[in-house]
Amino acid sequence: KPYEQLVAAKIWPTDSSRCPAFRNVMHDVVLNKWFERAISSLILANTVVMATYHEGMDQDTRSLLHLVELGFLLVFTSEATMKLLGMGSTLYWASTENRFDASIVATSIIGAIATVYIDQIQSLLGVKMDLQVVQALRAFRLLRALQLLRFMHRQRALMDVLKTVFRAWRPLAVHSLFCVFSISMFAVVGM
Repeated sequence: KPYEQLVAAKIWPTDSSRCPAFRNVMHDVVLNKWFERAISSLILANTVVMATYHEGMDQDTRSLLHLVELGFLLVFTSEATMKLLGMGSTLYWASTENRFDASIVATSIIGAIATVYIDQIQSLLGVKMDLQVVQALRAFRLLRALQLLRFMHRQRALMDVLKTVFRAWRPLAVHSLFCVFSISMFAVVGM
């Protein structure tokens, strides 16, 4: 059966938990539309926080943003853990969205650990690493914003608007090129 049907029917794989009542509660929580909306809102907030980093930022602001990002990491790690507990490992890993989310969470954890222990990692490997190299792992966390697309995909009216906008690009481009061509021709004639 397709993944969604298995999840909706609560058909558990053979690796079921020893506490089915707890698992059912977790399952109901992680598949609740409000849980998904809350996580989507936190993903958007995390993206905004990550976008506030800039060159020349004072150390106090940088430390505050780092703490906020660690809070987001804790929330997203908790979300992945709750999904894993509620759905079971077989159903959890059957979903492409969950595998994507787990890879981003794992990369974020590695980046957070590497940021804290950069001096020890440098001495262990015998290589001088710049902190910007470690912080480049933050770029992978921006991919989390792509998860908002799955939320938008489920909103039929929003998808209709987006399809209309994307269908309008080609005629808009043709009209824009015509306007630029016309203005250029009148500019040449007027010289």
